[in-house]
Amino acid sequence: MQGLSLVFKVQAFAPGNPVALWTFIPNAKQGLQLALAAAVGPQGEVYVGGVAVDDQPAFKRIGG
Repeated sequence: MQGLSLVFKVQAFAPGNPVALWTFIPNAKQGLQLALAAAVGPQGEVYVGGVAVDDQPAFKRIGG
């Protein structure tokens, strides 16, 4: 939650470590965004997809 808006928050964890290695929160806060799936690519990039306001698709590729 940020104020009255819900936003994507993606965190990376190592097995057995309860502290996040890194956290991603989008800069453009555009209302409700619900992450439904996440995947890691061959170079360590993270793909997150879900839905946003009015059933619009929400997708983010994070680093690598």
